[in-house]
Parts: sequence; C-alpha cells; structure tokens
Amino acid sequence: MRKICIMFSIVTILLSGASFAEMGNVFSDISETHWAKSSVDHLYGLEIISGYPDGTFKPENNVKINEFILLTIKSLGYHFESMSADWAKPYIDKAIELGIIENKEFPQYTADITREQMASIVVNALSLNEIRPSNAMDLYVRYDMKDYHLVDDYYKQNVIDSYKYGIVKGYPDGTFNPSGLAKRSEASRVLVTMLKAEERLPYENVEAKSTLMPEWYKGEDGKDTTRMVKFYAPIFNGEPVNELAEIGEHLVNVQDQGKGYLELGYNTFSQTYNALGYRSKAFYDGIFDAPTLMEQSFLYSERRDFSFKVTPMELAHKYRPYSMTLWKKSEHMEANETYEHYFLTRYEAQIKPIFEILFEDESDKAWSYFMTGIKHTGEWSKIEETINGRTFYIGYSKSGITLSFSLKQ
Repeated sequence: MRKICIMFSIVTILLSGASFAEMGNVFSDISETHWAKSSVDHLYGLEIISGYPDGTFKPENNVKINEFILLTIKSLGYHFESMSADWAKPYIDKAIELGIIENKEFPQYTADITREQMASIVVNALSLNEIRPSNAMDLYVRYDMKDYHLVDDYYKQNVIDSYKYGIVKGYPDGTFNPSGLAKRSEASRVLVTMLKAEERLPYENVEAKSTLMPEWYKGEDGKDTTRMVKFYAPIFNGEPVNELAEIGEHLVNVQDQGKGYLELGYNTFSQTYNALGYRSKAFYDGIFDAPTLMEQSFLYSERRDFSFKVTPMELAHKYRPYSMTLWKKSEHMEANETYEHYFLTRYEAQIKPIFEILFEDESDKAWSYFMTGIKHTGEWSKIEETINGRTFYIGYSKSGITLSFSLKQ
C-alpha cells in the first residue's frame, strides 16, 4: 500500500507540474477548443495514452475494457512490458492484485467498456489512496439519478461513490446512462480527475446541511487518532433532516469550553455520532496516562458522565433518533456539591442548546423535565409526553437518567 501511495503521489506531482500550453495540437483530430484537449494532452505528456499511427486520437472511439484497465494502472504509476501477445495481461493481473477488479469480473476484456464499469474501476483505484466518501449522501444521489434503477446491482455503490468523488457523473437531464459506452475522450477526462482532486466536482445537494465531524481511525503508527469528515443531513420522507447536522455542528463548537469536555465520535458507515461527557479536558486526558490499554479502557468508562447519541438509521423510531444515558457519579463531584450544580456548571452550555434546537418554543418545558430527573434522589420514575410534535421520554432515579426524543411528527 505504501508503494502505491508513493507512486500515486509522484504521478500526481508530475501531472500538476506539467505544462502543455505550448504543445499545440498533438493529435490532428483534437482541436484547440475540444473539451477534452487538456486531459488528453496531460495523459499524453505522462506517456499514459498515445494516438494512432496516422496522428489521430479518435476521441469518439469506444474504449475497450482492457484498454481502460491499462490506462488506470499506468495512472497509478505502474508500467509493464508484456512478454506475450496479450499486451494487457500484466495490467489486468495488477488490477486484480490491487482489488480494482475481481478475477473473472469481465467475460471478455476486449469488449467495449460501459460507463458503470468505468466508474467502478476508477473508484476502486482511487479508494486505494483516498478515503471513500461518507454514505450519508447516498440517498440524495439515488434520488437525483433518474436512471439509478438501470445500474447493475454489482456496480451501484461504486457509481454512487463516483458521483460523491466527482469523477464519473451524470448528464444535464439527470441520467447516468450506466450501459452507455465510454469514449476515449471521456476516459481521458475521468483519469485526469482521478489524479487531480482539484478538478473534481463532488456531488452536492444545496438543500442538505452538513458539518465536519471527528471520526476515529488507526493512524500509520497504529495508534487511534481522529480526522474530520463531512456529515450530511440524512434524508427522510424525501426531505433532508437538517437538524441532525445543526446539532452535530453545535457539539463540535462546544466540545471544549474549559469546563465540561465532550469526546465526539462519528461512524461514517452507520452515520451515527455521539458525545461522551467528561468533567474536564484534563480529566479526560488523564485516562491515557494509565500504563495499560485495559486500565485505559476501564477509566474511559469510569470517568464518563453521560453519552448522547444520534442514530440516523432510526429516524422513523418512536423514541429516536436522539438518546442520552446519564450516570450520577457522586465521586466526580466536589465536597458538598449537589449533582444539579455539578451538571449545570459543566454541561449546561453544551446540552441545553440541543433542547432549544429540537423543542423550540417548548424547550423550557422539556428542559424542566430534564432538570426534574437531574434533581431526583428517589426511586425510578418516568415521564412520556409529546412536546413540539416529538415524543419526549425520560426515566430517572437517584443513580441516573435515560432520555430519548423522536423526530417531529
């Protein structure tokens, strides 16, 4: 994988730095005004593509599957000399080795490549070096692609990802034409956008709000770390649920206010995000001073005051997608401090605005029920009401609180 990344970087640097302004017309049938000229010239300069003996490029000719595989593998920095009559075999073998295509995926490598096949190959190649986009936008892409139902099931996800990457996209009429045959000019443009991120036009939906959220992953050193990835409002009943992005943005903005600290985490696969409350950043950071992973894991749970979770996959649930579990840990409080004072001092500015976003004019009512649970020192009790069109449920006792809200009905 490291070798691939290095080669990919070298090709990208060459491609970015190459200047073809003075090349003129390399091919007699590619004019100065041809829409694909710059892409063809770039790839020609890198010796990735070539023309025909008569000096033409034939931009409207169809591309064969084996030709596009060869061009893709060359774009990743690999160059082979075939030792047999099958000039494409080493490139096909490398594509299979890298997982860009599957063995026996294509009955005939000499067949013309379709747009869905081209999209799949280039997305798999790109994902060797770049994180796949979040699937939060998948439904938006599916709704906007008028002929999505015509895409082969095997290629559906990669076609969607090609939209999100901004590489192989649809036409002005909203169609993708998955079984349409790719031309040489089109293939050239696709390969250049694979190599040059600045020339891509990633799919966007102006009605859907988004925010950057931290996602945990394993770094090159094997340690857990975070990167900021985009969370898009999910779609429900044909409309974006923008409040989920608004709440996520709020949590990022108030993560560390010098009092209570929120450890945030986003899962791009499930689109779920959560906020774990710790009484201070220093208190949270102290977890990692423990000498073993087992002790760190224990402290990670033991020092936690609450977990607030947002689950977009449960948008239709009566008591979701918002849920919170709070543990009243007296050992976290100062001497003679009530739990109400402990919680409000550290977390009010972080949690109360969530109530204001969701319950609007009735937020005081919802917050008062929450405060009832915070103050409660007796046995288990619960309240369930409809507030601002949402199911509001709270169960509480002297030891903790469970809380859940639905979408507005």
